[in-house]
Amino acid sequence: MKIIKVFSLLSLLLLGLSCNTTKKSKEESNCALVGTVKNLQLDGCDLVINTPDGKVFIPTSNTFGEITLKDNQRIKFEYKLRRDMMGICMAGEIVELTCLQLVDGLPKKKACLDVEDPKKISWMEKAVVKHQTAEIIKYPYRTDGWAYLFLGKTSYLYDCQGTLLCESEGNPKKECLPSSDIKANGGKTIWRSEFRND
Repeated sequence: MKIIKVFSLLSLLLLGLSCNTTKKSKEESNCALVGTVKNLQLDGCDLVINTPDGKVFIPTSNTFGEITLKDNQRIKFEYKLRRDMMGICMAGEIVELTCLQLVDGLPKKKACLDVEDPKKISWMEKAVVKHQTAEIIKYPYRTDGWAYLFLGKTSYLYDCQGTLLCESEGNPKKECLPSSDIKANGGKTIWRSEFRND
């Protein structure tokens, strides 16, 4: 009987030691993705994680271990998509964080410039040629920036850093603006092609 109790206790101990939690601590992990936490300040949308490539993730929780997500934090993270969950915020995909680190030394995003002349901004000049743009409309974007809608056969919506937010072959004002936190009533044409066919 003693042997069975000892064997059972050893089995439980080994099982416990072999289990690995999905949450990685700051010290033992090397989170691969980089992002910035943003508070969208919209009904149903609180904190989201924006990545440099324009993706937006909605974390299932604003805490991870001892870390609490806050607006404008620079982070490194990993995630698991939660397609089994739904929410009223439609800004991005719902994810469960599996790794999280606060990052101090990452370069910060440049300030968002209010552009009136796209010829003075390198990425805009290249996008005009690449997309055969007929017109550029500037919109207030989120709380601190601008978005630029490049209209053409296919239209493209960029933030002020040149990150592609949306692509539309149909009606870009219906397909891109509502889903991109754009204040659609504030659009202003800042550039038109000389060869535009209305």
